[in-house]
Amino acid sequence: MPNSQPLSAIETAGPEATSDQRDDARPSTGVGAPVEIRGLSKHFGRVVAIDDVSLDINPGEFVALLGPSGSGKTTILMSIAGFEQPTSGRIRVAGRDVVPLPANKRNIGMVFQKYALFPHLSVADNISFPLEMRGWAKSRRAEAVQRALETVRLEGYAERMPSQLSGGQQQRVALARAIVFEPPVLLMDEPLGALDKKLREELQLEIKRLQQRLGITVLFVTHDQGEALAMADRVAVMNQGRIEQIDTPQVLYNEPETLFVADFVGDSNLLTGVMADAGPPGLGRLRLTAGDCVSGRVATSGDGNPAAGRPATLMVRPENVRLRPAETWGTSDGPTGTVRDIVFGGATNMFVVELHGGELRAQIPAGPGGNGRIGVGDRVEISWDDRNAMIFPAERST
Repeated sequence: MPNSQPLSAIETAGPEATSDQRDDARPSTGVGAPVEIRGLSKHFGRVVAIDDVSLDINPGEFVALLGPSGSGKTTILMSIAGFEQPTSGRIRVAGRDVVPLPANKRNIGMVFQKYALFPHLSVADNISFPLEMRGWAKSRRAEAVQRALETVRLEGYAERMPSQLSGGQQQRVALARAIVFEPPVLLMDEPLGALDKKLREELQLEIKRLQQRLGITVLFVTHDQGEALAMADRVAVMNQGRIEQIDTPQVLYNEPETLFVADFVGDSNLLTGVMADAGPPGLGRLRLTAGDCVSGRVATSGDGNPAAGRPATLMVRPENVRLRPAETWGTSDGPTGTVRDIVFGGATNMFVVELHGGELRAQIPAGPGGNGRIGVGDRVEISWDDRNAMIFPAERST
């Protein structure tokens, strides 16, 4: 059974356990709890999976941990759940230090990527399982299971077996099992990763609406930036066991503090060169390898301020790039290039422009007002509003 190891930790407090071995059977208030992480580290031998991470999550907040594979996202989640023991640091849920507690004593809901449903139990019995572990009376369990099924829109599926359900329905059952005891904190480890794109987008909205209605605190792990930006109140971008930046999706996208965040969050063009000189207040110029100069806002936090004469990288989003036929503007000290491809995208088209030593993408609206005059093979001049580009030191590009 997928992810059987975490479930085995929950099974240690089965129905036969004495009352002092079970989770607190008191009904939940249904209000999300704050989560406080301080100086959390986890080492696997010489490998540092989490490196001195501190994070505060507010009651009822939806926070996503976003980052590439191996950045420490899931290890943080498993440390909160109790399936990994941190090397050092403190984790407090609702003001209580949970590090010394076993997983089944933390009163935290968990949803896994591969559902981890019991194949030999019906939908109702799968959802009822954590209630049995908590010693709930049978009548109370039945009422709670019915409410959970209604919450995830699976009324009438109680007697079906997991093998009789679609992937989306199985994920709804896993979600119902995680919320049936109204936990103050819900942890989700890439729960939509195994679903197709359309169903994944549908469930993103459902989970967000459900979280808002229940008021629970959610920590959601994903490597899908679109998913994180669409669902979370705040996103913590992780890199090599550390949090590079945590902020709202809008701030992360428009005001990245480091080159890593600028590159990882959203689609971006990265142009490398040498920092030339400062422009107007807050702006600077970057001299590209071919000799062209481009301008943008100078990053003043995170990686530090790029110094004149030092390698630097300019980031500009494709939707902020403007293209004009080269003969329209005549001589320009800005970059020029040749259109090598135009990718149809419905409302917008993506123009791929070959530059000296690289390429640049421009996302242009289709139809009137777009770049219908420009075709493959045309020479174009490239520009953008300097306020929509950012210049970072090149030393920490990864």
